[in-house]
Amino acid sequence: MKLDTSQKVTKKINTLSLSENTSVRNALINGTEQIERRRRQAEETVDAQIGAGDVKERVDKAKPNKAVPNKRKLTGNAIDALSYAPKQQKQQYGSSAGSSRSNSIVTGRHGQQPGYIESEDDDGEEDSWERSDNQLKPLSKLESGMQASSSPPTFRPITTADLIRAAFLRHLETIPGPSVKLINTIDDSSPPLGYGFIEDYKLGTGVSKAGDDFMSGCECKPNNGRNVGCEYTKCGCLSEAEPGPNDKQVFPYWCQGPRNGCLRDFYLESRHTIFECNKFCRCPANCKNRNVQHGRKIQLEIFKTANRGWGLRCPQPLRKGQFVDTYRGEVITSKEADKREEESKGKDSYLFTLDKFAAGHGIADEDLYVVDGEHMGGPTRFMNHSCEPNCRQFTVSYNNGDPKVYDLAFFAIHDIPANTELTFDYLGIEVTEDTKNRKPEKGTPRCLCGAENCRKYLWR
Repeated sequence: MKLDTSQKVTKKINTLSLSENTSVRNALINGTEQIERRRRQAEETVDAQIGAGDVKERVDKAKPNKAVPNKRKLTGNAIDALSYAPKQQKQQYGSSAGSSRSNSIVTGRHGQQPGYIESEDDDGEEDSWERSDNQLKPLSKLESGMQASSSPPTFRPITTADLIRAAFLRHLETIPGPSVKLINTIDDSSPPLGYGFIEDYKLGTGVSKAGDDFMSGCECKPNNGRNVGCEYTKCGCLSEAEPGPNDKQVFPYWCQGPRNGCLRDFYLESRHTIFECNKFCRCPANCKNRNVQHGRKIQLEIFKTANRGWGLRCPQPLRKGQFVDTYRGEVITSKEADKREEESKGKDSYLFTLDKFAAGHGIADEDLYVVDGEHMGGPTRFMNHSCEPNCRQFTVSYNNGDPKVYDLAFFAIHDIPANTELTFDYLGIEVTEDTKNRKPEKGTPRCLCGAENCRKYLWR
């Protein structure tokens, strides 16, 4: 019996491992059926137009407009309009939000989910299509004056990889703040579907945070400090901060100038804890001592690297000291972390021990908490290691009374050009001759960062 595209993809989905989550499989199947229905409706519309002679060449009187990129995807919204829209005046489909190379994945939080995909013509190029006066007309090659093809687009079947990608893109939609996109120009793979994005820590079994009774706020007035919040001499939130120049506490962030809102060099170079104001402080929300708590303010892209799996980058340039994002995950006990580490030997580790205040508060190793970002967290989970990183992780506390649970935040340690991969040192140590020549333990994975001073191995 001949199977249509939906049945073929459904058959593939049914062959997935039994360990796959049933709800995910059902969602993929439903998505396949919906896309297949739209595809058939679009094909019927195109066939009808071709039979009526609606598809005409459009070479003469072509006015150069925006350059029409090659290799476009027709998005789900374009399929709907192609099938159901009434007469429209020059409504072009295949916009930049849905365009990409044929073997790439370039879409994200505010983009469209892919529907069916146009195949290449014999000349190796694809046509873009315009709907005008209820007619479908080819647009590609017009700017160069070449004869445009009147052939309708052909469509390749929706694959399981397409459906998995669409499901992951829906996950990206749930992330608050500026958009996070997924880009893959290497292959058709996607990050694990089982990874969940969360806004804050999820506390595991045996983990608890200090309550509000242990929190206190500063008494700074809202109009202090040129109406940007707290003052140096009065803010109680700096009582635990390390003294800066001239043995005086300094606020961690610049409040004016070209680096306004960025972390000061005193903190960048020292790794001192950042103590921000909290909900019990009298200062306003725009206080210069509130930054990380307001969340990520930059766009990010999760992209496939050539040899290191998935990575993270920002499409805009970053300033020295600019906040990137926090590291999220499940907070678990030290005992549970040891168990998970033992079970995942030979795999990537996403564990971060919250031990910044252990020595000062006498917290034993077995009583420490650990953040596990393997199965849930934020975009920074995809940051790779580098022996010469451009970002650094800092401790950020809003409650001096809780030394066991605090935020981990990434800042740029120097100016970073746009589209540069964001990296940090997994060990958080300076590269010296001793660290470079230190003999690694057996089974230690090799480092692939490619830095001039690479230590050659991770975890040494």
